Amino acid sequence: MLLFLPEAAIDELAAVCAEHRQALEASQGKKKPGQVLPPERIEAILKRRTASISLLGRMLAELPDANVDGAAQVAHAFTTHAAEPQRDYFTAVDDWLGEAETGSGHLDTAEFSAGVFYRYATVNVADLLKNLEGDVKAARTVLSSFAEHFLLSLPQAKKNSTAPHTVPDLAYLAVREHRPLSLAAAFETPVTGDRHGGFSQPSRQALDTYAGNLNRLLGHRNRRFHGHTVIDPAEKYTGLGTAHDSFDQLIDAAVEAAVPAVEDQP
Repeated sequence: MLLFLPEAAIDELAAVCAEHRQALEASQGKKKPGQVLPPERIEAILKRRTASISLLGRMLAELPDANVDGAAQVAHAFTTHAAEPQRDYFTAVDDWLGEAETGSGHLDTAEFSAGVFYRYATVNVADLLKNLEGDVKAARTVLSSFAEHFLLSLPQAKKNSTAPHTVPDLAYLAVREHRPLSLAAAFETPVTGDRHGGFSQPSRQALDTYAGNLNRLLGHRNRRFHGHTVIDPAEKYTGLGTAHDSFDQLIDAAVEAAVPAVEDQP
């Protein structure tokens, strides 16, 4: 069973087990050892939650009271254009081989691809506040942290052989009062390269055009905020809201619109 728990819960569970060590040891090997640990204490520990659990959720089939409906939804990333995988044939050779031994110890093919990716995530602020029991300060911290990590986090697999240390060319944040909106359909028609063969600028333009058309259809009545920041400040995008100089400024403005500070609330 996979458990999502506060870090302190590990020591607390260990302490409970230490208190009942003799009973646990006596129950080993029995087909039906019965109830050894006090269920009330164990359930109280398992039900505790962190900010991450409040944001991303948790499910425990045998303890429904500990379930948390996540406030965040994260879509898979995809390229805005057609991308062909590149195959890297590699071998691994032993440093010390016997005189009669030849060849490699291992050979395989790894596949890589590079492209301009569209990534999307959304957070239901009302659900987040509910999971955090109305703690506005915590909600603001969680939203800021989630936005920052979503923009700047890197995939961990094969990082030593790919060094994928890039940052987004364009970030767009919107605060809506009703349903969230993904802009993924901007790339239903794959982007084609510009005159230099690049996909970044055409992808940014396609996103701006689609966002502008979507905002025209839906109007602005149920949108508290939308804005963007882009790698080239000379580029002007009318469909993506107010331009900001940095990720930090964009995130701060979006969080303030989504969850005003306590002193700002009526």
